[in-house]
Amino acid sequence: AIFIVLSILGTLAFTTHFNFTGQFLGEQGFKLITVTMNWGQAFEIVIMGALPLMLAWLGFRKAMIIGFAVQALRYGAFYLAADGGGDIPLYAGILVHGIIYSFIYVGGQIYIDKKVPEAIRGQAQGFYFLATFGVGMILGNFANVWLMDACKDEVGAIQWAPFYMYVAIYSAVLVPVMWILFRDKLKGGQQETLEEKEAVVEEEIAEHPVV
Repeated sequence: AIFIVLSILGTLAFTTHFNFTGQFLGEQGFKLITVTMNWGQAFEIVIMGALPLMLAWLGFRKAMIIGFAVQALRYGAFYLAADGGGDIPLYAGILVHGIIYSFIYVGGQIYIDKKVPEAIRGQAQGFYFLATFGVGMILGNFANVWLMDACKDEVGAIQWAPFYMYVAIYSAVLVPVMWILFRDKLKGGQQETLEEKEAVVEEEIAEHPVV
């Protein structure tokens, strides 16, 4: 439950990238906005290739905490870019997209795949996707619009620096919360323990079938 709630809270900030980075780039003078944002997806491919090794090395908990921390750094970089820091922080914020998505969401899917008994694995994966890219995205849309309206000046122009500052602070707060509350230290080598758990749950399902 803690893992799902924290994933939803993280998605509120994650949604900001999809909703407003393109608009932010346009107001910063960028012309090839889609190409510029696609650098993040290109780097994501590299991260995805190395993800199994990194998860085996770090473990799921540390990997997801790093993903949350990098998300805070991304919006901090966007804040610097909006506050006159130039394009380098902006490019840095775009490039780390692959780390955030891979460590939090792909890592989360793999974590569920290892944590949940095989009998309910498909339902758990569907629930995780619904919670993050369903509930989290919807709540993120409303939260972002509210924050953006709060960060407009007298003539209705968006003040990007305070907008990204607040998103960065929110993202940064989630890092120690994740560190403190999410204590599961599941790693790939715990298969024997997981199989024992699966056997127990499968036996319970057999005795008390869910309709």
